[in-house]
Amino acid sequence: MIPLSTFDAAEYLDNDEVMAEYLTAAMKDPNPDVFLAALSDVARARGIAQLAKDTGLGRESLYKTLAPGAKPRFETIVKITRALGLPLAVQRAGMARRPHGSHTSLPRKNGAHRMNTEIICMPPLSVTLVWNGERLNNISLDFAPEGAAPTPEEELSPRGRAFARGLADYLEGRAADFGLDLDRDIPLDDVSDFSREVLRTLFRSVRFGHTTSYGELAAMSGRPHAARAVGRAMASNRWPLFIPCHRVLSASGGLTGFTGAGLPMKRLLLGIEGASYRDEQSGRHS
Repeated sequence: MIPLSTFDAAEYLDNDEVMAEYLTAAMKDPNPDVFLAALSDVARARGIAQLAKDTGLGRESLYKTLAPGAKPRFETIVKITRALGLPLAVQRAGMARRPHGSHTSLPRKNGAHRMNTEIICMPPLSVTLVWNGERLNNISLDFAPEGAAPTPEEELSPRGRAFARGLADYLEGRAADFGLDLDRDIPLDDVSDFSREVLRTLFRSVRFGHTTSYGELAAMSGRPHAARAVGRAMASNRWPLFIPCHRVLSASGGLTGFTGAGLPMKRLLLGIEGASYRDEQSGRHS
């Protein structure tokens, strides 16, 4: 079996220009955790020990500040970015417009593929795609900012445009493949054997407008007593929407956790598909 290593963006952030591009792309995402994750990658690339010394914050404090879900003070973020030599700056919209305005990339390292990130805003959704060469490394879902305009097609890569067309179909209540092929485009070889089987089963068996439970999905995957493990596989699913973990409910048909934008996003996606579920907050079926 070929040993696989986990992708770490910090390994590719080897100069100031690339770091600045990476943070700029992350700031375009409405989910603040995306920027915190990017800032954490940059901090690790520079060296946490040195950054702790330069900011006076301490290593443990830095890790907590940059953890997903953290709510750091703005002055702390300013202190960190200045210590990194990448201070935040305000620009009038359009001044730094690129040919692919919502598209950035990380350089190759030791023959590795180029990492490309692009953000598709299509209200009510904002979708971040991270490509590793020709394969989709991960998808991040969030709500589009209020009043946001859809991302123009010309700002997207050909693969991004295909995804956007599928997203438009989906938002109109139609099943879509988003221009992706599970075996060709999704690096499931990066996940455990169990998660791979569960994700494939979910993708192939639970179609648009339908739902299943964690226990039912475990049984369909040949592991009838592994409902909890299925829940962990759903929580770590890197390709939400395409591999539809939002269609997995509790045994009673109720909503459970959803990575990223949480239960409001899960409600939205199930509502678009016309799928029924039990809303635990109201006790009613939707």
